[in-house]
Amino acid sequence: MQSDWVFMSLATVPLTLQITLFISLLKAFYCNKDQTFNNAYKCSTIGIFIFSIMLNAIAMIIAIMYGMSEEQNPTKLLYILHIVGWISIFGASILTYLFLLFRVYFTFKESMYEIKKCTIYLHSTNIASMSLLLVSFLGTYTEWFDFILFSLWLTSLSIGYTHLLYLFNHNLFLLVLSQRQTIINDEKNIELNQRQINLLCTIRKHTILGFFMVLSSLTYLAANGPSINSLDKINSAPWIKDGVMYLVASINFISLNTSPFLVYLGFNMNRKLYSKLCSFCDKKCKNICIRLTEKNLDDQDRYVDMNEIEM
Repeated sequence: MQSDWVFMSLATVPLTLQITLFISLLKAFYCNKDQTFNNAYKCSTIGIFIFSIMLNAIAMIIAIMYGMSEEQNPTKLLYILHIVGWISIFGASILTYLFLLFRVYFTFKESMYEIKKCTIYLHSTNIASMSLLLVSFLGTYTEWFDFILFSLWLTSLSIGYTHLLYLFNHNLFLLVLSQRQTIINDEKNIELNQRQINLLCTIRKHTILGFFMVLSSLTYLAANGPSINSLDKINSAPWIKDGVMYLVASINFISLNTSPFLVYLGFNMNRKLYSKLCSFCDKKCKNICIRLTEKNLDDQDRYVDMNEIEM
């Protein structure tokens, strides 16, 4: 059918993009001698893109199978493809979760901002519970129960993403305050040195990328609600059904491929691409970030002055 070829086209674009980004990452990881990457970063990132490529390839194969003929397709093969597709979604998401956990752990390892063991255990438990939800989800056939399990899974994922992103940026912000070398002029205006500015740029970048990462997960959840999945049971005009179906498919492809792309943008080697794509959001956040930092530096100086007076 024509709609199936549309779905195949939707899958072809992200598949091509993911393969291109994957090759670029492999070159950076193994061919660029000027930069070194943590093995945990490399393994998790490579896994994310492998699962993402698998997902887009499976979506294209399913669309081809439906588009080649209107006859009934092999049920077992389609069932296996759907199962592998869901496993790819869960695999890419959990590896993104691990990537964020590794980043917080290795960035602040053996420092005063080192992540606590209880936090690691908490996130490890969350990942284990998400794996159990995956098994339960694949083993059920009730639409509403599937949606409940899927909602719990994505909620746990979003909470984990948000907490790890907060930890990373919060610790970097504390690092800006603790390693500061302020220059105070006659009017008591506090200026930031270059090191602080660079750290603030990193905080800003990962805040923006993290926001869109969580947003993509919530968008995917909203686009796959039970009311949309039950569209075929509603007596609506065919063009309305097709329009909603194309819209949901487009949202799904965008949201599922957003996280791998954001992980790719997070590496320093891609800062020029980040500047081109996210310059608007970055500029809007820049003034807020600097004002917040200068306020905290000013409060810190007042606290120091007060201690000197008391002494």
